Amino acid sequence: MCSFKIISIFLLVLLLFPSFQPKCGASASVEEAAALLKWKASFQNQNNSNLTSWNLQSINAKNSSSLPCTWAGVYCIRGSVNRLNLSNWRIKGSLYDFPFSSLPNLEYLDLSLNQIFGSIPKQIGKLQYLVELYLDNNNLTGSIPASFGDLNRLAELRLFQNNLSGPIPSAIGNLIPLRFLHLNQNNLTGAIPKSLGDLINLIELHLFDNQLSGSVPKELGNLKFLTIMAMSQNQLNGSIPPSIGNLSNLRTLFLRDNQFSGTIPQELGNLNKLVVLELDHNQFFGPLPKLLCQ
Repeated sequence: MCSFKIISIFLLVLLLFPSFQPKCGASASVEEAAALLKWKASFQNQNNSNLTSWNLQSINAKNSSSLPCTWAGVYCIRGSVNRLNLSNWRIKGSLYDFPFSSLPNLEYLDLSLNQIFGSIPKQIGKLQYLVELYLDNNNLTGSIPASFGDLNRLAELRLFQNNLSGPIPSAIGNLIPLRFLHLNQNNLTGAIPKSLGDLINLIELHLFDNQLSGSVPKELGNLKFLTIMAMSQNQLNGSIPPSIGNLSNLRTLFLRDNQFSGTIPQELGNLNKLVVLELDHNQFFGPLPKLLCQ
């Protein structure tokens, strides 16, 4: 009986005050706007002309519910931020105040070609709906947080041309939808995780120009859709695993400038779509596979 009275009262309020709504789109967008402005306030170049539209001047106006969806580089769906494209915007700042927890519907984040410094916070794992992430061509340092493994919708991850160090976290192998993984031109160390062999949808794997060591995991032979494998300019050693010959869609294989040794496996001759192969500046010996040049 009590619950029936509560429902009746709620319906009466809606009839008498049709403008009454539970907290949803408008208030959510205002909260997202305030969170983005807090991040902007941490930038070292506050006079950035690309961000002049980022303000709350109309916060009390009738169209306040459209904030921050009217700002440059911000795109929304149903009043909530869905995409941020701030590539090459001369942003000079860090990610420490980025509102990871305040953008629950973010699917696309492009901060490439800026001057973003410092480490990548582990809170990045809170962007549960993220599909594409571009942080390349910045000044990021520190390690790649294991929380990247929580981004189970991620299809594209580009962290290249930074100053990231430490190992590649094995948790990246959790990202089954991942199609493009670009970690090249950093200072990454340690072995290539076997878990990368679980990325069965991967098309491009770029690990070149790091300080990676150890052998190439045989599990990488599971990447049936891979077209590019680039691992040049590291400290990789051992032999090339014969399982690489299973990569039937591989067109480019870069392994030069490492410490590989032994013979080149005959299985590489199975790579019928291979167009570019670079194995120089290693310690290979013996003949080339018979089918390799056919």
